Amino acid sequence: MKPMALCAVVLLCAVFLLAESTRFWEQTNYAAFEKGALENLSLRADGSLRLGPRFDLLEETDSGYLWGLAEDSRGNLFAGGGSPGHVYKIAPDGTGSLFFETHEMEIHAVAVDRQDRIYAAAAPDGAIYRITPEGTSEVFFDPQTKYIWALAFDSEDNLYVATGDKGEIFRVDTSGQGKPFFSSGEIHIRSLIVDRQDNVLAGTDGNGLILRIRPDGEAFVLYEAPKQEVTALALDAEGNLYAAAVGNKRRLPGQPPQPVPGQPAAVPQQRVTPPPRTPRSLATANLTGGSAVYRIAPEAPPQRIWTSPNDIVYSLAINPQGKLLIGTGNQGRIYQFTSLGSYSLLARSPSSQITALLSGKEGLQVAASNVGRVYRLRQEFVSEGTFVSEVFDAGRFSKWGYMQWRQHLPADTAFQFQTRSGNSSSPALNWSPWTEARLDGNRALPQSPAARFFQWKVRLSSSQADRTPALSSVRMAYLPNNVAPLIAQVQNTPPGFRVRPVPVPPQPPPRAMTLLPFGSPAAAPRPPQVQPPLQMVEGKGYLGVRWAASDENEDSLVFSVYIRGETEQEWKLLQDGISGMSYTWDSANFPDGTYTARIVASDAPSNPIQEALSATRESPPFEIDNTPPEILDLQCKAEGDHLQISFRAIDRRSTIQKAEYSLDGGEWRTAFPVTRLSDSGEEEYLFNSEDVSGSEHTVVVRVSDRFENTGVGKVVWKAPTSTSR
Repeated sequence: MKPMALCAVVLLCAVFLLAESTRFWEQTNYAAFEKGALENLSLRADGSLRLGPRFDLLEETDSGYLWGLAEDSRGNLFAGGGSPGHVYKIAPDGTGSLFFETHEMEIHAVAVDRQDRIYAAAAPDGAIYRITPEGTSEVFFDPQTKYIWALAFDSEDNLYVATGDKGEIFRVDTSGQGKPFFSSGEIHIRSLIVDRQDNVLAGTDGNGLILRIRPDGEAFVLYEAPKQEVTALALDAEGNLYAAAVGNKRRLPGQPPQPVPGQPAAVPQQRVTPPPRTPRSLATANLTGGSAVYRIAPEAPPQRIWTSPNDIVYSLAINPQGKLLIGTGNQGRIYQFTSLGSYSLLARSPSSQITALLSGKEGLQVAASNVGRVYRLRQEFVSEGTFVSEVFDAGRFSKWGYMQWRQHLPADTAFQFQTRSGNSSSPALNWSPWTEARLDGNRALPQSPAARFFQWKVRLSSSQADRTPALSSVRMAYLPNNVAPLIAQVQNTPPGFRVRPVPVPPQPPPRAMTLLPFGSPAAAPRPPQVQPPLQMVEGKGYLGVRWAASDENEDSLVFSVYIRGETEQEWKLLQDGISGMSYTWDSANFPDGTYTARIVASDAPSNPIQEALSATRESPPFEIDNTPPEILDLQCKAEGDHLQISFRAIDRRSTIQKAEYSLDGGEWRTAFPVTRLSDSGEEEYLFNSEDVSGSEHTVVVRVSDRFENTGVGKVVWKAPTSTSR
């Protein structure tokens, strides 16, 4: 199989249209592949899948949690955890045994001196035990504090002890005599290491301080992290200090300002005691604020180099190749940091948390918790690994097309694709079996049946432990089955109005595309389409219909409008090729009667002719009425100073809408029917005019129906002539 390069993609892990019909599902970045299931694979920040390093299980213990790791000069590995407090020994040949046991709940820190004596710190309310290589134990030092978080030796074999809940560091000599070395004023000293100059580097819980304390006890704050708790520290060969911090800071009501580290704390008159808090390392509750890792280089400002909103960082270590490793929970992940913006999800443990990392003689040793296991992370690649994608929902029944990818395939390496499909969201519910995709040059064609849901799996393999294939940018074509359009509603527009003409643009607008901001979900839901208001203007004799239509495939639609009278059998075409969702027409050439309109929606613009589908829907019946009302029995007689006017109005098809009269060419005045209601096709009128004088007057009446057809009548009134004898 030859390598190939794909075109640059626009929206990562997104679904979008190409040529209206064929669509693509793409997975091209870290976030997209992280949604799948990796087994024995590593995932780089650039979104490439590779074989992972060998991750060998050395010991599965009886403890739920393992917190500390140490190695002696003979290559024996010691892991401390609980509960109850145990220390396990793993010999160089891989055999494991229970080495030390105490009644305390946890062994939270383990260290080894130059005489290969093991030091185990018990918590809570525990002491530090010293155990000889033969297993004889004694209490070495008791700091009289609740928690002991970390142990570290300097070049003189002085033991430094990080404690809580008073946030103190003790220095203990080789005889077991110890005293407070430094008081931070924080809740806990959570992490501690010693550099080559015997400076103590410590991280606190409370204000997230990273401290450097000289052998004489003088302290300097290297950095106050934006987060609350500094859980781990590591130092590389160049003197770069790495610190992991977790959780949002909180301020306790009434809590006094923190004293300056390294200086005596003033005792206030009233001290508000913070409520007891179980450190996160003993209770993996939900964490707000996520985690971050910072690098503090010599003579350079601190820099945040890695962050996660979900992973909790428990441990850091520098591997034999000088790379920073990050142990996290609660998905048991180990990350390798290479450079700014470049990192890999290196391995994943079946246990929930990676609680300790140690770079030892045989490679990187790993302590995992929940449940307690010890692993060795080796330099060699595994021989094979698999990736199973997330379940893809095409939205409707679809046919699957070719898969393409970007790859790097050294000699003696290979990969193999399989796919499956189904019509339920869970693959456990009667999906098709995994089937190998048929290779076709530099692409593969899935053999899974057409369905709504789809999933792919790839198996990477290598016969050489020093090389791995790499796979990224998987792109799969699919074609959803065409679905007929839907006409949800048809409505008759008011008679006497037509659609306002829309100016025709001089040329079609150019194709446009919107890219989402970095960090935005790529497959954002489409906003619901809202039909804009229909603008109409007066147009005598015009009738019309409007409709609401949609297409599940998001195809372009074209519409036709037909009309049929109530006594007719066939539909007559009014207009086809309509792109909008309304149509009005002049009804002057249609005989009066009751009619119905039919709307036909077709997705032909987006589909081959033989696959195009259509939908129809009829309007409510409507009237065409071009005949004006008749005015009958128009009469006028004098009634005092007024004229009394009477007549009848009849319309054969619609209701009388209004009547008016004009006297001697004057302004039109409204006339009400005798019943005061204009609610039928026949109305009687009887009313008096305004005051009149003179012997002759002309009265004109006009009556309009609801279609604005207007009938007119006229009568001339003359005063009677007197007769002389």
